[in-house]
Amino acid sequence: MDFEVTDIRRTPQGNITAAVFSDGTGVALHPEAALEYSVRIGTEFSPEQIEELQQRSAVYAARDKAVEYLARREHSSKELIMKLRKKDFDAETARAAVELCRERGYVDDRRFAEMWIISRLKKHPEGRSSLAAGLARKGVPREIAAEVLEEKLSPESQDDALARSLAKYLRTRSADPKKIINHLLRRGFRYADIKRHMEGLERYEEETGLEYNEYD
Repeated sequence: MDFEVTDIRRTPQGNITAAVFSDGTGVALHPEAALEYSVRIGTEFSPEQIEELQQRSAVYAARDKAVEYLARREHSSKELIMKLRKKDFDAETARAAVELCRERGYVDDRRFAEMWIISRLKKHPEGRSSLAAGLARKGVPREIAAEVLEEKLSPESQDDALARSLAKYLRTRSADPKKIINHLLRRGFRYADIKRHMEGLERYEEETGLEYNEYD
């Protein structure tokens, strides 16, 4: 049995907010869904079509919320899905909304990974393994994370990050070599690279007479 649209309710801006059917029920609508399904007074819809209309409206509403998040900063696809789930959108709706954003170029996991790595290296220098773990927590697919890390992390950039992380630690923490090494290992740097930098510090101390905590 089909149901006819008997009334359309609109916002002051003219956007459709709901369609009222001949059985007296009303369905909340997103304007884009109403346009897509050609909702007009007199149009008839089957129960299955009405359900599709509701689902599509939910996807567009979730897409709008995702765009709000993206306007503030870059997000990975998984981050957006998780945030939409917290706004009570179901998993299928959240995934469909994020896919719409991906189609428009609003969300791109590779772009997110690149920007996130650049930001982390600038503000919180860390090693490859820590960066890889961070991207995994952000939901970046493993293949994309590996490719971006390979592109963005040169030996020189990792040396620079290690040197800055070491200098920052020495300014405020213990100069105990074991504690320094453990700290840098937790930051994701390789043991061999840490030892190389530590040996450089030891030579610096011998040549200048300054101790680790005076090194900057």
